[in-house]
Amino acid sequence: MNYLAHIWLSGPDLHWQLGGLLGDFIKGPLPDTLTDSSGRSWPPAVRGGVRLHRLLDARVEQLEDYRACLQLLPASRRRIAGVALDVYFDYLLVHHWAAFCEQPLDQFSQRFYDFSAQQGGRLPARAERYLGRARDNHLFRGYGELTTYRQVLAAIEQRLRYPLDLRAAGDAVVARGAEIEHHFLQLLPELRRWADAQRQQETLLRSGQ
Repeated sequence: MNYLAHIWLSGPDLHWQLGGLLGDFIKGPLPDTLTDSSGRSWPPAVRGGVRLHRLLDARVEQLEDYRACLQLLPASRRRIAGVALDVYFDYLLVHHWAAFCEQPLDQFSQRFYDFSAQQGGRLPARAERYLGRARDNHLFRGYGELTTYRQVLAAIEQRLRYPLDLRAAGDAVVARGAEIEHHFLQLLPELRRWADAQRQQETLLRSGQ
């Protein structure tokens, strides 16, 4: 899953959503109390979102529809296909947004952008830079463009220590787009139900019930 999908899968609570994004920027063991760079504690829901992000990354790889997507791609591309699929899933989510969320995408995005901007520099530097670009360029909406899809893959490639030819992997994904879309529409509701159950379980544990 890429940024937009992780935020949406985190549910409607903005703290959970923020954690869903930060899961891509906070690495290493997850402490019982998550703090920012100044030592201030984040609300438990932010930590919950980070944890859910990690669980989702592991869960999606277990789903038959996800594995079917990988099998659609050339064997030579499967080692890196997960990255290309993650970004493509955001492309598909934008195109099917109304089927999964009652709130229009632009409103959903602006609500999250505004909340993130209110954090007053508490976010990791890379997350701050990403969100600045996302706000300025309406990036969540832009994920629904194939041009943006290819630009994102190129940007990821530039950050890697070793070239993996993500562009070719992305082309392979787009070439099987209709079949991948079919599997995506099966796996996303399943992931959302699973994520909702995980979030509810953690909330109950925190409340001591």
